[in-house]
Amino acid sequence: MKKSFVILSILIITFILTAFGYYNIGETSPIPIKFEKKEKVFLKNDFRKAVMEDIDPDFYLKVGSRFNTVISKNELHHAKSIIDILPKKATQNKANFNSVSIGILEKDNELVKYGNNEQLSSDQLSLLKTAEYSTNFYVISYCNNLLDNGAIENDKISYYMTVVPEKEAEFHKGSKGLLDYLKREIKTKLKDYSKNKLRPGKLTFTIAKDSSIKFIEVNSSSGYTKLDNTFIELISNTKDLWSIAANARGEKVDQEFVLFYGKMGC
Repeated sequence: MKKSFVILSILIITFILTAFGYYNIGETSPIPIKFEKKEKVFLKNDFRKAVMEDIDPDFYLKVGSRFNTVISKNELHHAKSIIDILPKKATQNKANFNSVSIGILEKDNELVKYGNNEQLSSDQLSLLKTAEYSTNFYVISYCNNLLDNGAIENDKISYYMTVVPEKEAEFHKGSKGLLDYLKREIKTKLKDYSKNKLRPGKLTFTIAKDSSIKFIEVNSSSGYTKLDNTFIELISNTKDLWSIAANARGEKVDQEFVLFYGKMGC
């Protein structure tokens, strides 16, 4: 009797295990879920978030002279030809300069004098003598370009330049320090705006010889008045943080700077 009970128990257990095995036939092991690291996504026009997270928002920022090519007033006033004025690379392999135009750019108009070759005419010399610090001017001339294979081709030189002091004014932490300051401050001051509506902003200011900052003026709006005013405030707050410009005799002089911001442009 006892033996029969044991055999019956074994049969029951075998049946249960077999049935459970059939129940799981066709089931697959669960596939592990891979949790991918989510990347931060910013809306196209959400500039403030982008700046706060140090994402490049294609926001242009530059401080300097009106034009990248500069010349000191002392060098300009002693120039006898356009060779003395232009960067060396501009006149290399060039010959037969003609139809030379020298123009001083003013707010409402320009004063232009003409010459026949690289030597400055008396009118051009007189015009350049009137150029003061921060004067913007151009030199345009037709010429020949001498190619490496000995051939000659027609060419044109066109340079826009700014007159700077012999010792330029400088922010106490240098140009990079000034840009770092501006970038850091706009992170907390800017409001959201549409990047598609952003325009090239341009603000001029003068570091005066008495250490003040004068003539802060928005020449071209970025399209956002609050943004323009923010930069006016930031530049105003750098008072007493500049070394003053000086002329060839070491005398302190004013120097104008241009802050370009927003969308890249002229």
